[in-house]
Amino acid sequence: MAGCLDALPHQAHFDWDTKRNTYSAVASGFLFFLAWWLMIDTAITAQKAHWTNWYFALTVACTIAMFMVNSVSNSAIQGNYLDEGVLGVKGARLWLMFGFIGSFACIVAGVWVMFGDFVLKEGQNDNWPGIALFLHTFFIFVASLVYKFGRTEELWE
Repeated sequence: MAGCLDALPHQAHFDWDTKRNTYSAVASGFLFFLAWWLMIDTAITAQKAHWTNWYFALTVACTIAMFMVNSVSNSAIQGNYLDEGVLGVKGARLWLMFGFIGSFACIVAGVWVMFGDFVLKEGQNDNWPGIALFLHTFFIFVASLVYKFGRTEELWE
């Protein structure tokens, strides 16, 4: 039974060397879209007594942290630029650090809201909005990591 799929033709050929930037951008975009779709869908379908639109502040903060992480190139962090630019190497590293701090803070806030507002509440309530809020922040964080570290910059050198 373990070899029943071995007879099927295997057509999955991924050219990771030349298409790495494309694959990481598509995967990151899909995760980012999935996170926002999950948040909007939860905001529409959740009961109004258990949901407040202030949860979108966490959504916006997580998105801003993603843009902060991905706005710094790897060459700027390593100090390979001939021109220091506006911030320089130390400024680029600080900007990246603040972006990661914001990303981790959003994940912690998502867990905090999930447990504080949904899981540990007394009585019968729906836990799905809290789980969706955590998954939303986690998907945006993973999308940020995939887009930041999945791409290469050697193609333009």
